[in-house]
Amino acid sequence: MKLEQHVIEVQDNALFPLLHFVLDDLPTSTKSAELDDKNVKALLSREKAPLNMTVDLDLMGRYLSWLVSVGFLALPSGKAELQLPKLAGFTTDMKAIGRSGRM
Repeated sequence: MKLEQHVIEVQDNALFPLLHFVLDDLPTSTKSAELDDKNVKALLSREKAPLNMTVDLDLMGRYLSWLVSVGFLALPSGKAELQLPKLAGFTTDMKAIGRSGRM
């Protein structure tokens, strides 16, 4: 996978600290509980705070669209229920900024 290769090579990518999740067999080796956002949503709802501060379909679509556009992921094949959004101002020579702020 190109994204995995990029993270390993660059090591300054924000995803680098999470690389072990991909390289290890987490479903069989992890002992942690499954995580979800229901407690955060309940707290935000109780405080009448906006729930849209979490990742929603639009934001996830933009993330996936960028990953496809730069070649880290293949364009999904087959008939899709949802379409990836077009990214305004995107050019194929854009690069990810690392954790240090360098490209």
